[in-house]
Amino acid sequence: MSDFYHKYIKYKTKYLQIAGYKNNIELIRLKDITKDEINELHTITQTKDIMNNIGSGETWDKKYINKLKESDEIDYKSNNEEYYQYYIKDNNNNKNKIIGYISLRPLKNYDTLQVRIFVFISGVGYGRDALELLTKTYNKDILAVVSQDNIKSNKLFSKWVLLKDIIYYFGKKHNVYKYVCCK
Repeated sequence: MSDFYHKYIKYKTKYLQIAGYKNNIELIRLKDITKDEINELHTITQTKDIMNNIGSGETWDKKYINKLKESDEIDYKSNNEEYYQYYIKDNNNNKNKIIGYISLRPLKNYDTLQVRIFVFISGVGYGRDALELLTKTYNKDILAVVSQDNIKSNKLFSKWVLLKDIIYYFGKKHNVYKYVCCK
């Protein structure tokens, strides 16, 4: 067999569980993240402005990222359908840079999974493209819980249905948006 064939098979095998491509953006299961990519993601998660509206607003250390990776490995092996974690990669012009994170996880008191997303550069469509890939892959309804003072994320989810529900996280009011699959 040719070298090209072996490289192709290696590439295809590594990325069988991706959600696909959109404008050179790729979602890759977190279980497949390399040590160098963990370092890239860690650098992003040290940016307080990015992490301010993610969960508690705290930055993530490498130990936490590795814990997420291990959780994704377990969820993948057990076919857990409640947790999905991806890192977002930009393959434009062979940059191959990690630009964010997106996941689905249960939301207390709801029977629909919640999306959690952040991207390093906002305003250029990375978040929109990553959400589109995720919704095509997951193919079910999804919720997004967004702080009311997070203007960019509220804009990102503005095409989803804004529910009347208000959720309080860490003393802040959050809107609840719903992506309705397969209308």
